[in-house]
This record gives sequence, C-alpha cells and structure tokens, in this order.
Amino acid sequence: MKVLGIMGSPRVGGNSDILLDEALAGAKDAGAEVEKIILDKKKISGCKDCKKCNETGVCVIKDDMLEIPRRFWMLTPLFTAYRLLLVHDRADESLSGQVVRPV
Repeated sequence: MKVLGIMGSPRVGGNSDILLDEALAGAKDAGAEVEKIILDKKKISGCKDCKKCNETGVCVIKDDMLEIPRRFWMLTPLFTAYRLLLVHDRADESLSGQVVRPV
C-alpha cells in the first residue's frame, strides 16, 4: 500500500508537519510505502480560468501541480496536514489548531 502525505502549512518543522510525520510513521510501521509532499516547496500557479482543461482535459499551466494528481490515482489512503484558524468575536483573540485527517 502507498500513502501520500500532503503538507499544506508553510511552517516546516511546525505542529502540522510534526503531526503529519507521526501519521506517516505509523503508516510506514504498518508496512506502507510513504511519501510526503510539502506544497510550500512546490511551484504551483493559480488557475487562469482559460478553460483549456475543458477542451483538452489537461491544464496548460506547466508547474509542479501536474505531478500531484498523478500520484492520487496510485493511492488508497491520503493524509493532509494544514493549519486551521478559528477566530473569535473579539478582534484581539484567535484560536488556532492543527488538523491531520485521512481523506
């Protein structure tokens, strides 16, 4: 089995990264082949809404995003890690937490 971990936080070594590493370590200990992608280290451009993908089925933007969907087709489990910000009614307070969840 292959497991892909996608790190959405830009803070390498931060809580989301640590939690994702632990999840991937558990998968590896269970015999899975694991891979981790750190999105902040990839060159990914935004959609230009050119609609070429509707015509050809392929995005015309040549960036690192092209390699990521190909990996999804080879997987059963997928872990994502990202920072979740929760904001209170009071402007001076905010809560934050990290989320690691299988998709």
